[in-house]
Amino acid sequence: MTNTDSQGDFVMIVVDALRYSEVANPEVREALAPCFDRLVREGELVRVVANAGTTQFVLPSLFAQSYPLDCGGYDSGIRHRPKSFVEVFRNAGYHTRLATSCDQYCMPHGLTRGFERVSGFFSFSSVLKRMVMRKLSIEVARWRNGLQSRESLISCVQSEYGALLEHMIELDGDRPNLPFGWRRSNAENAKTASRARKELVMLGDNPDVIIHKIETIPPFYFFLALGRTDLPGEWRIVQTLSFLIARSRKLFSVLGFAVPQYGSYQYPGRLVFDESEAELPSSKRVFSMVHVMDVHSYKLFRGLADAIEKLTLWPRLRRLRKAGLGGGRPAFFDLALMQMDRRVEKFISSLAYRRRDGDSVEHPGLTVAICGDHGQYLSGCGPRGLQDVPYRTYREHLETPLILWGAGVDAARKSGRPLSGTADTIVDSAGVSATLLELAGLSGDPDLSGIAAQEGGREVVISENAGRGSADLVRDDLYFNVRTKTHSMKAVVKDQTLSVEALFDLQADPNEVTDISMDPSARHIRQSLLDALHAERGGILKARSIAAAAD
Repeated sequence: MTNTDSQGDFVMIVVDALRYSEVANPEVREALAPCFDRLVREGELVRVVANAGTTQFVLPSLFAQSYPLDCGGYDSGIRHRPKSFVEVFRNAGYHTRLATSCDQYCMPHGLTRGFERVSGFFSFSSVLKRMVMRKLSIEVARWRNGLQSRESLISCVQSEYGALLEHMIELDGDRPNLPFGWRRSNAENAKTASRARKELVMLGDNPDVIIHKIETIPPFYFFLALGRTDLPGEWRIVQTLSFLIARSRKLFSVLGFAVPQYGSYQYPGRLVFDESEAELPSSKRVFSMVHVMDVHSYKLFRGLADAIEKLTLWPRLRRLRKAGLGGGRPAFFDLALMQMDRRVEKFISSLAYRRRDGDSVEHPGLTVAICGDHGQYLSGCGPRGLQDVPYRTYREHLETPLILWGAGVDAARKSGRPLSGTADTIVDSAGVSATLLELAGLSGDPDLSGIAAQEGGREVVISENAGRGSADLVRDDLYFNVRTKTHSMKAVVKDQTLSVEALFDLQADPNEVTDISMDPSARHIRQSLLDALHAERGGILKARSIAAAAD
């Protein structure tokens, strides 16, 4: 399909870890999120089963419409994948911009490909800690254990760590506009970026020094050692501050908040939305993406203003809970959802008019997509506790909503290609961006293989990961969830063996409690799901010498 000038702007809001169950419940939605409720009633709601249960794992599917373990796995994000759907918008003449508080966009994963403007609300020190803990230290350990050569290790560190340092320096050159209370974080990031320039020189001239630092310096303090061979004296001050913050957590936990570690702050969504509204061009169509973390990290303290806003929402939530709308969810989760709903309402209202020739005129056509990247476990909700990362393949981790509203949805209905807003439709993460491209009239790119909701979604959705840490497709155990409209199967690859760990009948057991994998009457279902897994992921299975999907 070809886009036309009559189509207006497209906005994609990713509310990290937004759960399907709350948004799909009309009573809860109306009470906690009236803006979401209006958008669903006027637009469409589609069930999404994510291709993975954590942000890093799933974003390659959302952006590049490929599986998390494709192209060498999610460690490199979409750097080595053919295309991002954002590039399709940009190539079609849209001004593309991103505003986000999700650290994954600061990592060297290529997620900012296609965006002309990136406003990143990151803590560089926190991102460095993540890189050292989840990638570099693992690679060094593999070298020490004889699993890779020194040359291979140096190549990996120079490539991955160097890409991160360069990306931080680039992002520091376009800092977001921050209010007074947050300006110190910009200054800290600027200091870290300055040190990163020296670290890049050291990485090229003497990589053995970098490897020694990875082995000897705690990840939490690594940002202090950039451009140096060891920690400066000021690290003792940071250590003391960290100790005091850790002790204060007990006090804040009584109030319901979780205080972040020193240097690991997370920006409130209010700042991200405000930045996204600024400086929109009047002469070009816009694709604007916002990715915020407020619902994901709903307990996290994000400053006094954010805490006061939650406090103002508390009386309303208390009345709702007395009326029976508690549902066992943590109160701070509901407050974060209520707060996010207000943010989205304000944001959409501000975009309803565009500046043209100095005057505010009614928007010619705005299409809004709101989705989560994955679901979320909530204490007290559901039949099981929090699962370790490899096993976040249950319904609460994978199901997330896709809300579609605006001109694109209206045009789809008129053209005879409406979206199926029923529980019978399953769209995976790749299908989310495919659906948006379809609404924009930009579907059909040969490098993107997602199946849009307009096409009926998928019969089978596969979610996958390689567990904690770095994704090694040769050595790591691989975890799969094979999901249809009626069943869900958990399977694991260990060495050269594929085994079924659990099978659930979603019609009789929607919460995935009773395992029927050993039931003789379910044998044909096991086999059909194994066949589906082999058909979709045969390349990865064959690489592990699993050549047939025999049960």
